[in-house]
Amino acid sequence: MCLLNGSGEDALVESAARAVRDGFTAVKMTPFRIGWPKKRYPNLIRECTGIVAAIRETVGWNVDIGVEIHRNMVPS
Repeated sequence: MCLLNGSGEDALVESAARAVRDGFTAVKMTPFRIGWPKKRYPNLIRECTGIVAAIRETVGWNVDIGVEIHRNMVPS
């Protein structure tokens, strides 16, 4: 499994593409960006799912995607 590096969607997507080129069959990343606690949950969810969708589009369906949230959730 390759841990993706990057501070935004574009960087994470490029890191995912590089991992697949390097032969990895699984990637793991944190979709939460800097400042996430100040975002409203609908916007945060939209941003995070957009990042995961962009990575899925890049790596295809034969690569596993792990999503690490580091307990970055709070009660609403």
